[in-house]
Amino acid sequence: LGRSDVVGALLEARADHDLKTVNGRSPMPTAVHCGHVEVVKLFLAHASSAPCDASSLCIAVQNGHDEIVRCMLTSAGSWTPTPETPLLMAAELGHANILRLLLEAGGHGDPGEALCLAAGRGHVAAATMLLHFRAEVNHRIQGLGLG
Repeated sequence: LGRSDVVGALLEARADHDLKTVNGRSPMPTAVHCGHVEVVKLFLAHASSAPCDASSLCIAVQNGHDEIVRCMLTSAGSWTPTPETPLLMAAELGHANILRLLLEAGGHGDPGEALCLAAGRGHVAAATMLLHFRAEVNHRIQGLGLG
């Protein structure tokens, strides 16, 4: 799957870029999970009818693939706003660079809640990044009695 030359040739030959394996896996999330940046770029370039979804973005965030997150967020026509999950996930995992990318792209989540998660996990760089983007320092997380 990491062979961008082979994937590129298949996509040029009009291979179905969303065809699932017998295990139900699609190639895009698999490439994202494995960190194959060039393959992800190829899928994004051929994804006019199948935009990048929130689950692929979450996979990239969870695995700390900064460059893939950047590609997904900047790929023309591939990004649609998602719930706050990627932002909160990046905060909880301490991925400061990914937090910056997500916040620069519009955030799609509550930076105050993300700050609570980052600080609670001891992720100083992530918390500092959120403060740079003016996260609410005295944020209260609804229903949890925190803050």
